[in-house]
Amino acid sequence: MVSNQPAAAKQTCSIDDLASVDARVRELLAAHGVEIGVWKYCFHHPQGTDPELGRRCECRKPEPGLLIDALADLGVPASKHVVIVGDSDADIGAGLALGLTTILVEHPNSAHRRGEQEPDFRVSSAAAWANVLMPDD
Repeated sequence: MVSNQPAAAKQTCSIDDLASVDARVRELLAAHGVEIGVWKYCFHHPQGTDPELGRRCECRKPEPGLLIDALADLGVPASKHVVIVGDSDADIGAGLALGLTTILVEHPNSAHRRGEQEPDFRVSSAAAWANVLMPDD
């Protein structure tokens, strides 16, 4: 799981606040038997006001840094056999930069979707993406 989380860079919440949200999400997923192998966050933002986090970086999607780190932690080489599922141009751009298969979860009200990146597949909901990988016979 890789995610841009610019709120700390923009000083709208703290890293501790973001860590609390992360802990709660993990707790809720675990209650349903879901365990994510790797979690990576980028806290930077080029227009951020925090002196340490308000900058360009190699980890903020669409740059592929977070994905490179996550794949390395998992011991998985980047290839078309690796899939990134996301709801933004940044997600799709990061996947395309590494040659991954990309699935866009379309959200008509997303401020992060301007059609700048063309995914390999499009789905209408987060629940539907698995059908792309495992279609009914």
